[in-house]
Amino acid sequence: MILNRVITAAVLAALASTAGYRQSLAATTGYEPDAWTRGNTVDSSYFGWDVIERAGLPTLGSGRLLDDSTPDLGTGITATGTRIYQGANGIADPSPTLYGHVSASMNYYSGANFTDPTAPQIHFANDTITATTPASGAGGFTTVVLQVLGQPDNTISDLNFEMTSAGWTKQKSLYGILDGPTGLFWQEWTAPGAGLNFAIHMTSPTDSRAIDSFVIDTFWTSAASPTVNARTSVGIPEPTAGALACLAALGAAARRRRA
Repeated sequence: MILNRVITAAVLAALASTAGYRQSLAATTGYEPDAWTRGNTVDSSYFGWDVIERAGLPTLGSGRLLDDSTPDLGTGITATGTRIYQGANGIADPSPTLYGHVSASMNYYSGANFTDPTAPQIHFANDTITATTPASGAGGFTTVVLQVLGQPDNTISDLNFEMTSAGWTKQKSLYGILDGPTGLFWQEWTAPGAGLNFAIHMTSPTDSRAIDSFVIDTFWTSAASPTVNARTSVGIPEPTAGALACLAALGAAARRRRA
C-alpha cells in the first residue's frame, strides 16, 4: 500500500508537465499571448472566426463560399479591415477553388475531391486572412500571431502559412496535437512599423481540411526591438522519461501483487 502511494505520487508529479493544455472542444480561443495581455486596445487587437458567416453567401459546389469580414471572436475589435476569404478574392474571384469553404455547421471545410481526380487542387485549402493592426504611435514594431485549430479528429498537420505582405519576418512556426486528436498551429511574425497591413495565405497539399477556428492576436510596441512571445510549444507534451519510468514501476508493482 505504501509503495502504491509513493509510486502514484511520483507518477502524478512526473506527469504534471503535461498539464495546462486546452482540450479540443475548449480551445476555440487558442493560447493567450504571454508577451502582452490579450484584448482590444489602442496598441493590441484580438479577433477571429469560430462561427463563420453563411447567410447571403453564394453556394460553390456543396458548400457556401468563404468571404467573412465580421469576426465573431473578440469584442470592440480595434484592428480594421478584418477579412477571411477563399481563393484569389472571395466572392469576386474564388478561383482556383471550386468548393465553398463554409460547411453547414458554419465551420471551415475545404471539401473532398470526388469529382475531378485530375485537378485535386480545387479542394485544397487556399484562403487568406487580412487586417490592419492598431497602434497609438509611429515607428516601433508590430507582432501578429495566428492560431488555427482543427476540428476534432483532424490533425491538419500539412497546412502551410505564408505572410504575403512585405516586410514581415516569421519568428515562430509551432504545431502540436490537442485532445481529439486535434491539430493546432501557432504562427508568429514581426515587422517594423505601426498600423501595418498584413495578409496571411493558408494552403494545403491535400483536400478535406476541416478547421474549427482561426484566432489572431496583434501587438504594437514603440520599443527599438520587436515583442516576441516566449512560447516554444503547443499541444500536449510528450510524456517525460521520468513519467514513463514511474508508470513502468507502477505496472511492475501491480504484477507482483497479482503473483
